[in-house]
Amino acid sequence: MKKFILLLVAGLVFGPRISYAQIERNCGTMDHLHELEQQDPGLTQRMQAIEAFTQRFVQQPDGDQARAVIRIPVVVHVVYRTATENISDAQIQSQIDVLNEDFRRLNADADNTWPQAADAEIEFCLASVDPNGNATTGITRTSTTVTSHGTDNSVKFNSQGGKDAWPAGDYLNMWVCNIGGSILGYAQFPGGAAATDGVVMDYRYFGTIGTATAPFDLGRTATHEVGHWLNLRHIWGDGNCSVDDFVSDTPTSDAPNYGCAVGHVSCSSTDMVQNYMDYSDDGCMNLFTTGQKNRMRALFAAGGARASLLNSNGCGTSGGGGGGSSCAATVTSFPYAESFESGLGQWTQASGDDFDWTRRSGGTPSSGTGPSSAADGSFYMYVEASSPNYPSKTTIFNSPCYDLSGLSSPSFTFQYHMNGTSVGTLSLQASTDGSSWSTVFTRSGAQGTAWNSATVDLSAFAGQSEVRLRFVGATSSSWSGDMCVDNLGLSGSSGGGGGGCTDTEVTLTLVLDNYPGETTWQLIAAGGSVVSSGGPYSTAGATVTETFCLPDGCYDFVINDSYGDGICCAYGSGSYAVVDAGGTTLASGGAFGSSETTNFCLGGGGGGGSCPSLDFNAYSILAHGGQDVSGTYQVQDAGATLFLSNNTWKYLPFNYTVTASTVLEFEFRSTTEGEIHGVGFDTDNTISRNRTFQVHGTQNWGISTYNNYAGGGAWTTYTIPVGSAFTGTFSRLVFVNDHDASPSNATSYFRNVKLYEGSCGTRQAAPALRTFAPQEGMALYPNPASDVLNLAFRHKEATEAQVRIYDLTGRVVQTLRMTTVAGDNTLQVSTDTLPAGGYLLQLQAGSRQFAERFVVTH
Repeated sequence: MKKFILLLVAGLVFGPRISYAQIERNCGTMDHLHELEQQDPGLTQRMQAIEAFTQRFVQQPDGDQARAVIRIPVVVHVVYRTATENISDAQIQSQIDVLNEDFRRLNADADNTWPQAADAEIEFCLASVDPNGNATTGITRTSTTVTSHGTDNSVKFNSQGGKDAWPAGDYLNMWVCNIGGSILGYAQFPGGAAATDGVVMDYRYFGTIGTATAPFDLGRTATHEVGHWLNLRHIWGDGNCSVDDFVSDTPTSDAPNYGCAVGHVSCSSTDMVQNYMDYSDDGCMNLFTTGQKNRMRALFAAGGARASLLNSNGCGTSGGGGGGSSCAATVTSFPYAESFESGLGQWTQASGDDFDWTRRSGGTPSSGTGPSSAADGSFYMYVEASSPNYPSKTTIFNSPCYDLSGLSSPSFTFQYHMNGTSVGTLSLQASTDGSSWSTVFTRSGAQGTAWNSATVDLSAFAGQSEVRLRFVGATSSSWSGDMCVDNLGLSGSSGGGGGGCTDTEVTLTLVLDNYPGETTWQLIAAGGSVVSSGGPYSTAGATVTETFCLPDGCYDFVINDSYGDGICCAYGSGSYAVVDAGGTTLASGGAFGSSETTNFCLGGGGGGGSCPSLDFNAYSILAHGGQDVSGTYQVQDAGATLFLSNNTWKYLPFNYTVTASTVLEFEFRSTTEGEIHGVGFDTDNTISRNRTFQVHGTQNWGISTYNNYAGGGAWTTYTIPVGSAFTGTFSRLVFVNDHDASPSNATSYFRNVKLYEGSCGTRQAAPALRTFAPQEGMALYPNPASDVLNLAFRHKEATEAQVRIYDLTGRVVQTLRMTTVAGDNTLQVSTDTLPAGGYLLQLQAGSRQFAERFVVTH
């Protein structure tokens, strides 16, 4: 779409979006750009050569020789006259964070308005090594007597009250100063003089905290200016409809847009006002396009204008290896947890290795490898295996020091993800001096498409005051081998004696058959969250042992065989057993078809004793019904309590069939009454008053039978026979704290939430769900059933079979027997005498078992 014209400039000006007069005045600084052309007669020819190179590259972007994520060392020169202009390190870091989010499309405001939006695969790091090879923070500070620097490049020279640039071939130079004249920032295109190469931002429009001033306080001024530094033009091309930005997937426009003019049309198309290269407010910008990505990355291809940055040691090390004798940070309080939600925490990138680990949200850039999301929260750390990070390259990620002098039986837990066709080796190593390392965990090759959990016994290091850990990732022979870690934890017992697990320790022992690549497993908590998983494996006949520390509750252990013949006994004598610390077998087997699921409960959740409460930490807590307006939530009391404030509706993904016997039990309190407080069930994002039990509030909404909370902040226990109000299958458990009125300050606490069938004290676990191989063709229909339920299945041989039907309290309500034939079998089950509700049908035919839930309606 774009017309090719040459923009003979070495720098661009980015002015404010407050009024057209100011924007025009700032755009008038093109006189300055014209001066640069006159000062440097070779500029025009250099820019023409760069443009020709870029056009050749974008015609074949699949040949990108810089396929890996590009990492650019940054030095920020703060040039200040007043204390206010001398912005903080934290404000600078906030800007680096925004650049990484925006150029990797990890920004929270990213949306799908424009399908051509792209991850540019470019990242930025504050320099750790200066041009002389010395350690640095990547920040210089220069006091000046200059009131404002304007756009004449004076800020870039010591002799003019500014700061000289660091070598442009190794660093992106950023200057932060008082520009004056209402200018937000300006940048220099590739091809300009090295002494002035970089970007300049006014101190009031840099980063997201401190002096950052609305509506340009989200860091997008630097995103825009760095876009220019990476050879992007303004999206309207600084001209009319016949002039544009050399990018094929950005709409033609005839002028800049200000504010957030979504839907504005010019040149017969809708303007892309959300593009970082328009003049919209920070809060309106959210994307680069694929075409812009290709244009930027052309600079880093072999022979590209900024390719030298790929060889910079600016974010490397000034000396030393991956260890050291001193601790930069020491953790002394336990339990310790880190999920990288706010950066790297106290973990650091090692020096002397081949490349760095990457912090990531969502999927990894390469297809067919990496997870789709984090194991905990939004972010995780991963080894980007793409070129130039393979073959056989190593990256090291260092922990802080841990003072284990007061702990006995310490253990380190984490989740890891290793998926792809060429996965290398992930190791965890431990040391007490930073020089001598021992491997305490290792995995090689693909480990399945799900996150896996690991618990590493550190008892050998108990009593030590400076224990270091490090993850070592070694890539294999190709790019399809991303390795990830998340949800790290370290805990133990204080003082002597005791173990690291304060709940119930459960051990899985899995003996693999001759085809270990077919075997995978999952441990799933009530509500569907995956506690741990493993496989597929690579060593035939190997024994795999995993240990879990599980809170009270009910769990499903699911084992799968992708071929459909189990792990015993035709092709090896495989087996599995899940055993608690007391030696009780909770699940076991080996002879099954494609999958076998065994349910077990800990702490009284399955037969006698009390029913387990929901652990809110085990669930995603999501907005419901479009009512989540201005409120917040917290999980408290180690997962036992959900706290809601202001005006918020939340739901847990929770698949449950409510029968006539279903009971909901919970404790509730509120310190400030709102309009509706309650709990309900739902199947979609539409609020349902006839399935929500109100317990408090000024409005009469929902099932009001239990709307009797006395107030005052005291805890009140509610036991609600849900099945007496409605039945059915639901996918959401909803918690309501509705308060639209001003001030919106209502509070709700929901504690010890339990859901069970019949009497909690006599609750029984339903039988294990065990399935045949898919080729054996099992089906139940119609489901829901009214008077008759049909069971159809295919079996290999004639044998005696038994069918049991259980209600959801675990009680057998019907038993049938039949003789199967080799081939297709059918059985008609009468359901007209069964009360409406949910049931489980279990078929035992020879050594094979099958179980499936169904619903009866009348």
